[in-house]
Amino acid sequence: MKVIKCPSCGVDNLDTASKCRMCFESMAVGSKPKAKSSYRNAFWVVGVVVVFLVLFAFGINNLIDYRKTHGKSGGDFPVGPFHHKGEITKSYDRFKNISFTRLESMAILAGDVNRVKTNKLNLGALISDRDPGTVLFVISSEAEDEWVYMNCKRVDFLVDGSPFIPGAMVYDSKINYHFKNEAFFFDMSVAKFLALVNAKTVEIRVCDEDLPLTLDHLTALRDFASRIPH
Repeated sequence: MKVIKCPSCGVDNLDTASKCRMCFESMAVGSKPKAKSSYRNAFWVVGVVVVFLVLFAFGINNLIDYRKTHGKSGGDFPVGPFHHKGEITKSYDRFKNISFTRLESMAILAGDVNRVKTNKLNLGALISDRDPGTVLFVISSEAEDEWVYMNCKRVDFLVDGSPFIPGAMVYDSKINYHFKNEAFFFDMSVAKFLALVNAKTVEIRVCDEDLPLTLDHLTALRDFASRIPH
């Protein structure tokens, strides 16, 4: 006898007939045979259920951990209301089809610095919908008599007392009428920017000037961060 599997139930007792004996007998009583395929199907169902339960439990645990570390807002994006003296604006460049959100310049230092008359230091921030993953953080200065930072071009950050690397920096300078304007531009990832604004203390040193940010500065930055699309 040639033994092969039955195409209906998978039993190894098929000879020359189109169905095995088990299939014929079950058809005679009007019921389908119990065979290996039934057990195989049950095994797959149980396996799928187990995998689903494991993934569900894993997802719940991750969600709990995420909320513990990021807050109920779904991320490290601050939640208002915010009260500060800064100004946040939105604009649209129709020629370039780009929208911008800006924290306009806020003074972090004013007066005679390094014996330079009427030197001012400001901070600001900008983000566009063209590059929503990068915040342009700006520290700018304005002096009447001479260049203040051209021979130094160094900015350091302390965030909650620890050194902080903000990202790539570009220095720029220009003369605006009789004022000399200098600026430090930092390309910060949104994650780095959030780490900065959510800190309790932020200190910035421009060359040899130590500049601790006030609560008003941090509140304005947090307000700006809350408006980043997420």
